[in-house]
Amino acid sequence: MALNRQGTNLARVLMKWESILIQEVLTECYKRKYKVVHIHDAIIVFDCEENKEVTSETVAELFKVIYFKHKLQPTVSIKAYSKAA
Repeated sequence: MALNRQGTNLARVLMKWESILIQEVLTECYKRKYKVVHIHDAIIVFDCEENKEVTSETVAELFKVIYFKHKLQPTVSIKAYSKAA
């Protein structure tokens, strides 16, 4: 089965937009001095003293603000992991 060139181009465009959006979220986190990293489209917030004021809602709101700026509606899910896991 041959790949449709137009379809593969769309996938590249979507991946590029995802990259741009996640970079904007990360940049805002770094400006706020949050200790975070990303894995694909996820932001990992470290459980450390520097992040004691950061909540899941704070990061979710950043996603929403940045996506809305581009006239997009994000789907945000939050997962928490304990150190014991």
